[in-house]
Amino acid sequence: MKLLPRLIIAFAICLLAIPALTTPVQASTTIKLSEDEGYMGDEIKVSGKGFTAGKTVYIYYDGELQDETSVEGGSCRCHTTFTTYITIPESSQGYHYVEAKTGSSRTATAEFIVKPKISQDERSGHVGDMVKVEGSGFPSDGTGIKLRYYLDTNSHSGLDSSPYIDFPVTQADTLGSWEQEFSVPASMGGAHSIDVYYNDAENTLAEVNNDEAGFKVRPSMVLSSDSGCVGDTIAVSGAGFARDEGDVGLRYGGSEELVDGNVDEYGNLGPLNLTIPPCIKGSHLIEAFPDSSSTVIASATFTVMPGISLSPAMGYAGQTFSITGTAFDPNIMLNISYQDQTSSVTTDDSGNLPAVTFTANGKHGNQQISATYDNNSTCSAIFCMEETAPDEPSLISPINAKRIGGLLDSFAGKIRPKFEWLTVTDASGIASYNLQIANSMDFSAPVISTSTTSGNPGSIDDTAAYILPQEHVLSYGGYYWRVKAIDAAGNEGDWSETQSFHAGWLPRWAMIAISAALLLLIIVISLAIRRRRGYYYD
Repeated sequence: MKLLPRLIIAFAICLLAIPALTTPVQASTTIKLSEDEGYMGDEIKVSGKGFTAGKTVYIYYDGELQDETSVEGGSCRCHTTFTTYITIPESSQGYHYVEAKTGSSRTATAEFIVKPKISQDERSGHVGDMVKVEGSGFPSDGTGIKLRYYLDTNSHSGLDSSPYIDFPVTQADTLGSWEQEFSVPASMGGAHSIDVYYNDAENTLAEVNNDEAGFKVRPSMVLSSDSGCVGDTIAVSGAGFARDEGDVGLRYGGSEELVDGNVDEYGNLGPLNLTIPPCIKGSHLIEAFPDSSSTVIASATFTVMPGISLSPAMGYAGQTFSITGTAFDPNIMLNISYQDQTSSVTTDDSGNLPAVTFTANGKHGNQQISATYDNNSTCSAIFCMEETAPDEPSLISPINAKRIGGLLDSFAGKIRPKFEWLTVTDASGIASYNLQIANSMDFSAPVISTSTTSGNPGSIDDTAAYILPQEHVLSYGGYYWRVKAIDAAGNEGDWSETQSFHAGWLPRWAMIAISAALLLLIIVISLAIRRRRGYYYD
């Protein structure tokens, strides 16, 4: 009897255990990342298990949907899996969360650490090129970021004392990204490191990944002018040459070396002055090559245009100069114009202009000579007329502070003095002298201001003379006079020293009064004599 109750109890326990045995085991949901740290733009694999088979799983990065995929496997979740790939979006430095979710709210989370890195748009070029560097994965709104360009071509690890230039970056945005443009500084040819340093959470300089940064400098040449005429001198500068290239030579249009120079420690060459040799019009290469080789390492193009040149290009009035030209079309007519003169000439079979001769004239300074051809196409050159002023003349007569003029001139009030001074010599020749006469030393209101040549009557050898004409006669009084020379190029010299003279002996009224008194005296004497004679005869 005791056995039966025990069997009944055992049977009941078995019945209660059957549902537990038929219920599936609940597996936990997990995800795993192929990498737990990296950079913006990295592609990582996201693997998961423990999700309901056939369900859609959604992959989030910091709450933003990145991808979705289906869960594969049987009815038991312990055998369900999924695999997908996501690209790390733009995000700041530090921890970020990758989350997998299904509609049944089953979730799993993994951490991903974003690290800073830089990249750039151009990896090679020339000194002076603009390069854009982009940074990602930096602290949100981070400051104190410095972009560093090393001037040497050595490899660098960490902070060192090699020569460099820093370009400050204003600030990263909230997602830890920034971009900065810089002009490649003067630096030798070859590969240069580009690094970025910033103040991290501990306020120390931290180095970032720069595998996608660096710049290879290639040699380049810059011309002060990329077009001109035969005979022009241009400055040729170079940058980005290798330090071990030493001397670098320049040749023009495949000719022999015309000039050479040394490369400095930063790869700079020149500037070197290069005179364009005779050649036809069009484009010509200026090439740079090391002395140790004929291999061209840099080049620039110079375009030769038709042009004229003068010999000499500067001089004085009356001087003869010639005009020649190069790089014109063959056998065309040119009209050469200078001042009021024009000469027509035809180029030869090589496009060269035969010499045309002119005599320099006109005002001092730059004078333009023009060559017109092909329906008014024009090129020009400049003749520089000398601008040296003549010396001051030395005054001879009237002698300083002396009285001039005879009694008769004083009586007539028409004194015509003769002015004399030493002539002045000048390369352009003296064209005229200016004579001024005034009542005051400041010459604020000249009585006479006239121009005269050195060949006036009375001029002999090295002395110039000028006699006042009738319309410029002087009345009684004190005067000041001065002279200056003007050459044939229009250059005016300084005024001579000022000298004084006194015109006439007495004022005209005094001369008239004296004359009248003398006349009256003569009449009185005559009458007295006549009366005495009449008394005598009586």
